[in-house]
Amino acid sequence: MNINANHTTIPAWLTLASGTMKAIQHRQTPPHTIQKMERDALDPPFDDPLSDLLGAPDPLPPMVDLAEEWITMNETDDRAFCVRRPDALGKTLQLLATLRLCATLTDVQTTLALSDPAAITVLDVGHPDWIPPISRAVQDVLPDTLLFYTPDSGSTADMLVLAPQAGDNLATLKDAARFARTISEGLECEVPILIITAGHRGLPDRIANILPPARRLAPLDADIILAMMHLRFEDGDARQHAEFRRALPPQDMLARLGVDALNAAFREPDGAAIVAALSDQATALMPTDGPTLDQMSDTNKAVLAARQMVADLKLWSEGQLAWSDCLHSMLLYGQPGTGKTFLARAMGRSGSIPLISASFARWQACGHLGDMLRAMTETFADAIAAAPCVLFIDEIDAAGSRESQETHNGHYRRQVINGFLEQVDIAIRAEGVLIIGACNHVTTLDPAILRPGRFDSHIEMPLPGRDELAILLAGQLGDTLEADDLPELVNAATGMTPAVIDAAIRSARSLARSASKPLHTRDVISHLQGGETPDRTLMWRIAIHECGHAIVAVERDVGTLCHVRLGHRDGHTRLSVDLGAGLLRDHKNYLAYVLGGRAAEQVNFGSTGSGSGGNAQTCDLADATRMALAMETEHAFGADGLVWSPSETHQRIDDPVLRAAVRNRLDDAEAEARRVLQRHRVLLLEMAKDLMRHRLLDGADLQLWVDRITGDAPWDPDDPSGRRKTVEQPAPLSGGEVIDLAAHRLQPQ
Repeated sequence: MNINANHTTIPAWLTLASGTMKAIQHRQTPPHTIQKMERDALDPPFDDPLSDLLGAPDPLPPMVDLAEEWITMNETDDRAFCVRRPDALGKTLQLLATLRLCATLTDVQTTLALSDPAAITVLDVGHPDWIPPISRAVQDVLPDTLLFYTPDSGSTADMLVLAPQAGDNLATLKDAARFARTISEGLECEVPILIITAGHRGLPDRIANILPPARRLAPLDADIILAMMHLRFEDGDARQHAEFRRALPPQDMLARLGVDALNAAFREPDGAAIVAALSDQATALMPTDGPTLDQMSDTNKAVLAARQMVADLKLWSEGQLAWSDCLHSMLLYGQPGTGKTFLARAMGRSGSIPLISASFARWQACGHLGDMLRAMTETFADAIAAAPCVLFIDEIDAAGSRESQETHNGHYRRQVINGFLEQVDIAIRAEGVLIIGACNHVTTLDPAILRPGRFDSHIEMPLPGRDELAILLAGQLGDTLEADDLPELVNAATGMTPAVIDAAIRSARSLARSASKPLHTRDVISHLQGGETPDRTLMWRIAIHECGHAIVAVERDVGTLCHVRLGHRDGHTRLSVDLGAGLLRDHKNYLAYVLGGRAAEQVNFGSTGSGSGGNAQTCDLADATRMALAMETEHAFGADGLVWSPSETHQRIDDPVLRAAVRNRLDDAEAEARRVLQRHRVLLLEMAKDLMRHRLLDGADLQLWVDRITGDAPWDPDDPSGRRKTVEQPAPLSGGEVIDLAAHRLQPQ
């Protein structure tokens, strides 16, 4: 930077840019106009009837001098960036590319160094969209005496400029190999070489390792934008100059704007409108709705990992942490609608960084394999250019696995996975991109996608907890929600995915609009419940069932209890299973846990429902049967001893001896679960009653019950011994009902 006598800050590269623009303007002036001006300089013009008849050549327009205008505009206060120049120096993107190149090279001496006979220069332009205009700008910025060529042109010149061909997709082997051959041929030439790339895309290691470090193209900043305004408009006002600088987005946001956003902004009629458009475009990159990570649950592992990633990114941005030491990727999996995209948006908002979203379905919709890979490459290029940012990639499981036994489309699948792995590696090396992958079925992914270094952690995305539901509902309903209504809404929404909740709220709003009435909390609750009145008797049985699972899991130390949830017609106990050394007793304890829900129903009702079975492969009975069968055939706990036999060969368990052995293990496990629950019978009732009230037990609330089950804390604050002496009287529940602890069923109040 230079500062003139008027204390105006002048970019150091502005002199180089002024000379470049004069050269461009001179080349664009018609030759006959220049010749006439040169003749007029020698001889005064005279009347020529023929010239009058044919028309005089256009006069030479005044030359643009950015450095001079930057200074002289401070000598007047009556000019504005609103009168467009009559001459056309070039299109917006080309002019911006030329200014960025001037800001990169800074001065004439650095520019001339590129033409040293032994020079090899690599210029990284960040995004492939900038490769063509920068390639053209090189010829404008470097001296006119230099002749440029490519190896296949067959001509002799002073400098070799190499760049991927227009339309090339360097994620494909064919295009990448062609570019590598071009560089190899260029290295044979005894002339200076300039290689223009976007993040070293497509350069094989044998080429990249011998090249010097890449020089990064100067990012867009306020100086470049203001210089562009001088090229677009005849006059500038010093006051507006300062106002525009303050109104422009921060440099890191300007640098993230794509070429389409820039072209759209500079179509505006004056400087103020251009600045406003640039600000709007930059703001649109940032997530503005939804919660921050600090507002989300502290018990959600995915949220905790996301917080750490954002914290690491901040330290990296401040130069306090190397990128190799940062957590930079995470794979989220779980049922659809659990909020994986929601979490990615929260990361962007918490880190004040852009969110770039993509999916395999969106890439595949672009066309055949080449189109699909090109769309994928462009997405990663956008993310690298926007860094630091969050790149969210949904439906990763659509890529499948190269180890799949399915032969149909096997070549296509391998190409897609190879391209994806390459792009992930490029993004990681480029630094500053947090990659969040999402899928429903993590087991179907290619092992190479799952390995550390590509996705550092794999975390199941659970259903939202009570705190997250409260934030979600408050954000969705806004002023419609009364503070006293929130607990009841949270109860109604417990066990539902954010997507289902969003759909229910939209349906309730639509119905309210149709009826020309305001939206009420009861309308939302009705849609959350599917228009049905909850069956409290069924819910009470489900609560007993789920708490039975939880108590046996804690009593037998089968793993870490994560949550116990009660829905309107279902329930769920989430356990992080840990079988320790995998001893016989560990497997028996797991069987008791799986059958603990069924045992709880027997202990309290004297009968069982069908909730433990069904067609689902994940039901309690299916899980328990698989484990018992594996104990007999795979783990050497059965009568066959050390003989191993894969359990899938016995899906129907047709062998009567094996069937009887499995049945005995299941009966013994259920009996053990009943013995555990008989000892904790009153605690089971109290825990189920708490679950009926709150619908979800997790975090500190769940830990309190865990401590009571293990005896680490008395479960009755009024009974320090930890053992209830008498069964309390029926306690009221929300909804006008009570639980009769003696009969263990719901009764009207």
